[in-house]
This record gives sequence, structure tokens and C-alpha cells, in this order.
Amino acid sequence: MIITQLGRDEMKQLFREVVNELLATQIQASGQSVEFVTSKRACEILGITSRTLQNYRDQNKIGYSQTGSKIYYKVKDLHSFLDRHYIKAKA
Repeated sequence: MIITQLGRDEMKQLFREVVNELLATQIQASGQSVEFVTSKRACEILGITSRTLQNYRDQNKIGYSQTGSKIYYKVKDLHSFLDRHYIKAKA
């Protein structure tokens, strides 16, 4: 068994991530949809860095909405982006 000691900031971040995941799961289970996500969540969904996400935004590959300095992405746009870049396996 491995025991890891987390600092205060690491523990807060872990707690935030767990709460966000629980809320997202609860929303999905209730039949509602999460229409917009933050840049951080968009990076997680696409499996890319924030810099790559910014490049995609700058190249108009992914749509976004901006309020002040905060940027949001439609979940359906992220899934469409993944679908457009899907490579089928050869049978």
C-alpha cells in the first residue's frame, strides 16, 4: 500500500475535481445536459493541453463563448470535433 501526503492546495484541488465530477454525473443522471464547459474541462474531454486548445480556438477549429477573460465551450461542439477526427479501424 502506498500512502501519499497531500498539501492543503492539492487537497482543495482534488476536492474541487471530485465535486465537479459528482455534479456532472448528477446532472447527466437527471436527464439534463451540461451545455457549456470551461477550458479546463474541454482539455480533459479532448485530452489536450490548454495551449493546443488555444491554437484550435485561434484557428477557428472549435467554437467558443467568452465572458470577460472566461472562455466556455459547447460540449456538443467538442464531441463534433472528435467525430470529425475519428479514424475508423480497418476490418
